[in-house]
Amino acid sequence: MKKQQNYYEELELDISASEEDIQTAYDRLLSHLTSGKHGLTQEEAGRKIYQLNHAYWTLSDHARRAGYDTALASSDNDIRFAVEIREARWTPQKILLIVIGGLIAIGMAIQIALTFYSHYRARQIMENQERLVETRQWDELAEARQEERRRQAEEYRLAAEERRQEQQRQEIERRQERELEENRRYAAQVSGDLHRAEEQAKREEDNLQRRAAQEERMKQETERRRIEQQKYQWQQQLRRY
Repeated sequence: MKKQQNYYEELELDISASEEDIQTAYDRLLSHLTSGKHGLTQEEAGRKIYQLNHAYWTLSDHARRAGYDTALASSDNDIRFAVEIREARWTPQKILLIVIGGLIAIGMAIQIALTFYSHYRARQIMENQERLVETRQWDELAEARQEERRRQAEEYRLAAEERRQEQQRQEIERRQERELEENRRYAAQVSGDLHRAEEQAKREEDNLQRRAAQEERMKQETERRRIEQQKYQWQQQLRRY
């Protein structure tokens, strides 16, 4: 006879474990099997997770755990029934055996139904977990893409800011160059005006000097003529005497 699977051994617990112990053991083992550090193949890890979910589903509910404990105790005790029919009549012993057999059959049917249901629920839990993992992976992928888009947007913004600053710098340089060129032209114009003014002043000074020299010569000539005239007059007077 095949030995019944021990769910307590699956969770590494004893039969007196509390609900907190069952929950803690389940979380610990599930985290270990889904972490990728268990050293098992994907098929073996999936089978282990399936058995772990089945054991947790059975032991996490009071009614299911009580039924499982009863079935486990029955399998451990290996109850055997020996019926000796002495006569074909309904005796209290025979009725009791029939009732016990019927109850055992009903219990076995219930246990089989619960087993199928637990397998179904365990499969659903595993599929839900797989969908949850897949959803989480998709969420992480979407978040990574969103982060990448944010990073690219930040890079574009920084590049645009650098271009704007570069344009401002070039515009400032062009404006400074225009101002410098205007200052050079203004300085050249002022220098030219000063040079022309100096030349004009020099010409006027030369003209003044020439007029002054001419006037001096005219004065000298006038004085010479006056002196000659006076000498002439003196000579005429001397001749008369």
